[in-house]
Order: sequence, then C-alpha cells, then structure tokens
Amino acid sequence: MKTDKPYNDFIVLPPQREKVETLPILRQLVISSVALAELKGLANVLPDPNILLNAVILRDASASSEIENVITTQDKLLIKIFNYCIISWERWQILR
Repeated sequence: MKTDKPYNDFIVLPPQREKVETLPILRQLVISSVALAELKGLANVLPDPNILLNAVILRDASASSEIENVITTQDKLLIKIFNYCIISWERWQILR
C-alpha cells in the first residue's frame, strides 16, 4: 500500500436509499427491533437495570485494555472501581 498517494474515493453520504433498504437489511432490522424490545422489557423488571450496563462497560474496558497490550481481568477492574468509589465517598463526606 502506497502512502504517498491520497485516497480520494470517499463514499458519498448518505448512501442511496436503494442500496440501504434491501430486503435482507429490512428483515434483519425487524429481528433486531424485536430483540431490543425484549431486552428493554426484561431490563425494566430488574431492580437495578444499570447492572447490565455496568457489566457491558467493564467488558469493553477489559477488551480495550487488551488491545493496548495491558492485560487485566474483570476482577482487577472491579477492585479498582470499588476503591475509587470508596475514595470518592470519603472525599464527599469530608467536603460535606
């Protein structure tokens, strides 16, 4: 791949409607919408829906650390977050 030649073949946005609204894409859209609606309904039943969100955030943080060649586990991340919360709480108590 040559780096001295500029890349000028950018795709015009938004894409043409005919290329996006195909039958396979619309079918997948329906399937995805149903799955999201079910997830939303289940999340509303939980006493604390943020539990699911926090788990996803932790998994993403662990994956991005791995990309940066920093190997960590979710246990270590949870301990760091817990310690940070304790320190923040103690500081808030002092300022109060």
